[in-house]
Amino acid sequence: MLLGAIAPAILAYIIARDHALSWPRGELTAVVAITAITLILVRGLIIKPSDSGHPSGEISLDYGWYIALVGGS
Repeated sequence: MLLGAIAPAILAYIIARDHALSWPRGELTAVVAITAITLILVRGLIIKPSDSGHPSGEISLDYGWYIALVGGS
């Protein structure tokens, strides 16, 4: 998840410095974004926070999950 957060900054640095890459620019960022969205969806829809042994009233999918989903896309 941290890699998904810093990947756009790394891509911006690569573009600003005009580094030569062996792959198209943005391809690695797209792969990291797809991975991040998959992890967010799995954690929110399949492995719900209430399934991790905590009482269901203590942990819920509030607005933060939706913000993470939009931020990852």
